Amino acid sequence: MIILYLIIFIFTLINQDLSKEIIINTSITFFSTIYPILFPSIFLLYLINNNYYYQLLLIKIYPLFKRLFNISSPISLGLIISSILIGAPSSTILIINAIKNNQISKNEGYNIIYSFSMLSISYSIFILNKFNISILYLIIYILLSIIYFRIINKINSEYKFSPIKNKAILIIKDGIYSAFKAIFSILGMCIFFRYLLMLIPIKTLNSYIEILIGLNEVNNINLDLEIKKIIVISSLIFTGLSVIFQILSIDDDISIIRLIKNKLIIMIFIVLFFLFNSCFFT
Repeated sequence: MIILYLIIFIFTLINQDLSKEIIINTSITFFSTIYPILFPSIFLLYLINNNYYYQLLLIKIYPLFKRLFNISSPISLGLIISSILIGAPSSTILIINAIKNNQISKNEGYNIIYSFSMLSISYSIFILNKFNISILYLIIYILLSIIYFRIINKINSEYKFSPIKNKAILIIKDGIYSAFKAIFSILGMCIFFRYLLMLIPIKTLNSYIEILIGLNEVNNINLDLEIKKIIVISSLIFTGLSVIFQILSIDDDISIIRLIKNKLIIMIFIVLFFLFNSCFFT
C-alpha cells in the first residue's frame, strides 16, 4: 500500500495539471451527486437510531427477529435493517457509534459490518434493472449475508440495553458532526481511487476499484452480455475497493481481510448460481 501511495504521489508531481483536474472534477461530481444523498442519509439515520421511541419499538419487535438473525441486542436489529436499506458506508458510521455508546457488543457490531456492508438496496435495484438482471440475485445476496452473519456471530449472553432519552439538540449536533466527518473521509477516498483508475487502464477491472465510475463504463466494454452481467453482479457484491476503504476509514479496528473474505465467499456462490441458472434455465 505504501508503494501505491508513493506511485500516486510521484504521479501528482509529474502531472500537476491533470492532478488538479482529477481533484476538481471528483469533488464536483461528489458534491453534486453523492453528497446530496449521503449527508441526509447519515444524518437522518443517526437521528432515527438514537431516537428513544424508535429504540422502544426495536425492543418490542426484537423477540420476533432474535432467532432469525441470531442477535443479542434490539439495536442490532435496527442496524441490520439500516445496512440493507441504506448501505455502507453510512450504516458503518451508525454501527461504530452504537459500539462506542455501548448499545451493542463490539464483537456483534463488527460482525454486522463484515456481513452487511453492502450498497443501498435502491441503488442495487437500479443497477440490476439497468442491465436487465433479475432482482432474485439481490434477494439471494441478502439471504446469504444473513446466513453468514448467523454463522460468525457467536452469542455468549443477552446484551443488556436500555433506551435513554437524550436531548434533541445533542443528538442533532452529534449527527451533523458524524456526517461531516465521514463525508470528507469518503471524498478523500474517492479522489485516491480516481487516481488509481488513471493508473490501471483495464476497464473490466474499473467497477472492482471504483464501482460508481466502473459500472457506468461496463456498457462501453466490448464483451459478451452474459460476461457483463457477471461483472455487474460480482461488482455489486464486492462494492469496489473505494467503498471498502471508505468503510475502513471509519474505524481502525475493522479487519480488511475479514471484510473482503466475506464478500468473496458470497460473490463466488452467487456467480456460480448465475452460471448454473444461465446454463440450465435460460
